[in-house]
Amino acid sequence: MALNKVEVLASRKFADYKTLLKKEALSWLKKRDESNRYLEVEIVTKSEIKRLNKKYLKHDCPTDVLSFPLDKIPGEQISNVGTVVICGDIIEERARETNKTFKGEIVFVLRHGINHLLGIHHK
Repeated sequence: MALNKVEVLASRKFADYKTLLKKEALSWLKKRDESNRYLEVEIVTKSEIKRLNKKYLKHDCPTDVLSFPLDKIPGEQISNVGTVVICGDIIEERARETNKTFKGEIVFVLRHGINHLLGIHHK
């Protein structure tokens, strides 16, 4: 089985979570029996996710997570799952409002975003 690769980009405020998200993303892909995949994860601010949501989905509001699927990386053997963009600010707010940990919430949202990229959608 070929290995998966995950790259995590984060705003300075959330840089401490890069290692956790990489580990969790690799673990989730393995649990889903995915191999030879490349995934990018970005943790952004509320203003950045609002901009992306408006530009690509025509929703003029922030959201917790966006998933942008891609199929192939030109010239590479590895398949690109896509990019999961997470709003750290909204995850912080939600964790506070629901008395959950930031770590637990961000991992939940990461898995949710990966599931969408793998074609697993909620009803």
